Amino acid sequence: MSANNQSNYQDRMKPENCKGEIIFKKWCSENEWNCQKIGFDGYPTKNFWLLNPLLRNIPDFVIDKGAKIFVVQVKGSPNFKQNEYDLLNEFINSYHSPEAPLIYAFCLEQNPIFKKTEEVKKLYQESQDKIWSDGKIYRTLNLK
Repeated sequence: MSANNQSNYQDRMKPENCKGEIIFKKWCSENEWNCQKIGFDGYPTKNFWLLNPLLRNIPDFVIDKGAKIFVVQVKGSPNFKQNEYDLLNEFINSYHSPEAPLIYAFCLEQNPIFKKTEEVKKLYQESQDKIWSDGKIYRTLNLK
């Protein structure tokens, strides 16, 4: 089964449906990056959605290799929700530093497509609104 916007959060977070994270961890291993999971897996509590959005959206990983270190938010599709876009500046203020920048890894195939947060903002602004059946607004980013 492959999860999508029609699936509930619990179904989308099952390990077999987190293909983006599987691709990302494989890439890290193959490229000798140390990869540490930091974000939530599944519901940490039955009232998860009541948590502050910054807690609910903790980035997925910290990776490092030699002197390089990054905070990484993994995406399994090019679709980017409006509510996440609206929080990007807060994510930058909370999770980004010059020494350990916040980046996005779009893991659609074998190799992640890495984007800085400013690149994600620009790609979002160049895209058009779409609406999922649940009413959530998103845009499909042109990652090519």
